[in-house]
Amino acid sequence: MWINWLLVLSFLIIVPILYFVMKNDVKPKKNIILGVTLPLYAREDSQVQAECRRFVHRLTVLCLVLFLLPLPLLACPYISVVMLALFVWLIPACFGPMVLFGFSNRQLMRLKKENHWFSPLGEGPRTVVDLQAAVQAPFRLRHTPFIVAGVLSLAAVVGTLVYFWGSEDRMAMVSISLSFAVLVWMCWPMCMLLIRRKAEAVGDDTGLNVALTQVRRKGWYTTWLLMVWASLVLQLVAPFANTWWFVDAPLVYAAVICAGALFVELRVRGCQQTLTAASGSDGYADEDDYWLFGQFYYNKNDSHLVVNDRVGINTSVNLARPAGAVLMGACMLVVLLLPLFGVWMVGEELSPIECTVQGETLEIRQAFGGYTVRGEQVTGTEVLEELPELRKRVGSDYGTLCKGDFSVEGYGTCTLLLDPRDEEFLVVHTQDKTYIFSFRGEQDAGALARMLYPAGA
Repeated sequence: MWINWLLVLSFLIIVPILYFVMKNDVKPKKNIILGVTLPLYAREDSQVQAECRRFVHRLTVLCLVLFLLPLPLLACPYISVVMLALFVWLIPACFGPMVLFGFSNRQLMRLKKENHWFSPLGEGPRTVVDLQAAVQAPFRLRHTPFIVAGVLSLAAVVGTLVYFWGSEDRMAMVSISLSFAVLVWMCWPMCMLLIRRKAEAVGDDTGLNVALTQVRRKGWYTTWLLMVWASLVLQLVAPFANTWWFVDAPLVYAAVICAGALFVELRVRGCQQTLTAASGSDGYADEDDYWLFGQFYYNKNDSHLVVNDRVGINTSVNLARPAGAVLMGACMLVVLLLPLFGVWMVGEELSPIECTVQGETLEIRQAFGGYTVRGEQVTGTEVLEELPELRKRVGSDYGTLCKGDFSVEGYGTCTLLLDPRDEEFLVVHTQDKTYIFSFRGEQDAGALARMLYPAGA
């Protein structure tokens, strides 16, 4: 059940990412603790530190529970059931830590207002702009690694075309390679776009603002460099992978990207913490009122759709802009609706394979589709006791159900509807294509073969 391990671990990586990033928020960076901007003297206040400890304790318990819950799925024999459970688990995994963060953020905001811990610039949101830091260029983007990766990705497309020339999979494999090449080439302009975003402005210290801007831009550069080369590796592997690796290679890719991005994020946060350790005694930026629960940006006076998060290298959308609200709502809706897709997968994998014989016509139905084979179209039949090696082209492959078009060793492209665990398989050759069926022990494949093609009996 190695596929279960890969699926479960691919989802579980979300937990340590959220844990380490949110736990890191109790450390002051750019005068901010748990999304609340505090002056230097307030950071060590006993009530502030007590709330930070409570948050870390709650977060640890929640993440431990979230990490342990999916582990029994490792023994589940049905991939669709595993996916359904993981999709349901994903909802509290995504939103649970955010709720804890929002609660602690409100508690610190209450303490801030009660003790009048505001910037010397005044109460209410204060955005600081450093024009000198904005005109300086603290980081120069190196384009060569992106260009080299882009050239190699184009060469990979040509290589895939040559390798699969004359193969029935040529167009499919070239399309896969080309789609990854587009992803590789998109990394370069995305990195340039982020690098050119506005400079940091924590206070009136231009040197500090320039240093913080440099740290953030280096983090962006490193992340997109990881993205472009990981995408290139995926492009090289995907067309030549077997069925399961073709499905799971993107999961491995996502895990590598997430792990690398987490490393960069924590490193950038560490630099921000060090650089601003003594900040907060003079005038400083305080935008707390624009960040709902310390996590969601809402500023009607800001025309930008995408803004930098205050710490780390992440970005957020401005929920005050209609497009930002729609984008955020769409993302949340996708997560909430994923269990419905899991229900569909369960229905497809676990439904029985129903066989109906009317005269010399064979109808095979299973879940949401099926096939009809007429006797006059049949040119031959076989009964196999062992299934040849398969490679999915279009369709579903759950390990317990193969449905769709597959490349079958010795038979070419065939249309399958079968359970690979069955003991016998009916091969039906027609004028147009070859079918391979099994019936989960509910039908005699030999009798059906003789009925469809008596001449072969």
